[in-house]
Order: sequence, then structure tokens, then C-alpha cells
Amino acid sequence: MMKKMGDEVLEECMKERYGLAKERIREIITEETVKKPFGDFFRNRAKFLSMAADVMDESAAELTMEALKERNHCFYQDILPENYESSYGNPAYAVQQMGEYGKAFSFLYAEIAGTVAYAHEKRLWDMTVSMELFLEVYSAFCEEELPEAATVEGILRSYVNDYCQDMMEQRIREGVDHDLHIKKKNNMNSNLSDLRYLYRYGEFVSENETGVAEFLNSLSQEEIDTMASTYTEGYRF
Repeated sequence: MMKKMGDEVLEECMKERYGLAKERIREIITEETVKKPFGDFFRNRAKFLSMAADVMDESAAELTMEALKERNHCFYQDILPENYESSYGNPAYAVQQMGEYGKAFSFLYAEIAGTVAYAHEKRLWDMTVSMELFLEVYSAFCEEELPEAATVEGILRSYVNDYCQDMMEQRIREGVDHDLHIKKKNNMNSNLSDLRYLYRYGEFVSENETGVAEFLNSLSQEEIDTMASTYTEGYRF
């Protein structure tokens, strides 16, 4: 009983932290506090995090296929081939724009990109600590003088040291205990003939994914079972 009460208190605390982080991030979208070229990065990523928070806060949204496709594209549009050369997700571009800070900002970009999956999977803890990391780096650049590149790298290093073990332990548990795996739960509870299920994970969905899903839907159950058996039986040898 005491453990349950303790878990509930921690959950409420995390919800409060998430709410405060979300509110502050949405303010950053229109702020001009941080000098160029860093301000552009922060406003860009604040919009991204705000959109991810919208997904996080959805209870059981029933969006159309077109709406889901458009939102999925918005999350990934700046790292698509036609945009990658001028994306902060491209380390070369990040270094070109921000010099000695570029590598650190490219790492930060990658961490923020992970919030798309966290939001779709309702991972409150992962979502919150990622948002707080963004805010910590942003705060460092709100000072009158730019922080040292080593200071920014130190913030990122501390984040990894503080949270990496917890994140990895959770991923390993999900890998060995499929009852904990969110993607499996979604698949088992989905109508696979409705391809909207592909957008429940926050991963990029292209014609490859929809094409494979349509192909699998065209197969008989016997064919599906045979394919699954061929794959799983390989692990017995």
C-alpha cells in the first residue's frame, strides 16, 4: 500500500514538472531573447516539442489518415532528403551555423527528436526529462554572455550520466518481457486493416511502410502463420 502511494506521489510530481516544462517551452516559440544563430534553433525545437506535447496530451484521438500523415510529415520534414542539408539534424550544417557549439546542438537535436516516440507511447518520465534538458540548455544561452562550449557539453554529459541507465534498463526490460512492449500492445489491440495504426508509434511512415502493411493484409492467415514460423524457428538453431 505504501509503495502504491509513493508511486502516485511520484507520478503527480512528474506531471507537475511536465506541465511547467510544456508551458515554458511554448513561451520560447515567440521569444527573441537568445542571440543569432542559436535563437533560430531554440524556436524551431520549441515548436517541435510543443507539437509533441499535443500528441502526449491526446487521450484517444481519432484523426483521419490524411491528418495523421500530415502530422507525421511535420515531425520529420526537416530531415527528409530534400531538407537535410539545411537541417540542424545534420551535424555538418549544425557546425557550419554554430561553430564550436555545433556538435552539442546536433546531439541535443537528436535527443529532442526522440520525444516524438515518447509522446505517442505516453512516456511521461522520458518526455519530461528531455524537455527539461532543452530548457536547461536554453537558459544557459539566455545570459548576457554566451556559455562556453564546454559548459554546454557538460550539461549534456550530466543528462546522460543521470538518466541513461534508467532509460537503458527500461528498454532492456521491454526487450525480454514483451508484455511491457508498447508496440506489441498496440499491434495486438489494433484493427490491422485500418492503416492508421502505423502512426501510433511516432516513427516516420513512408510509402514503404504503408505498402508492406497493405501487402500483409492481402495474405491469408495460413500464409502469415507460415512466415512467422519460418522467422521464429530460426532462433532454435
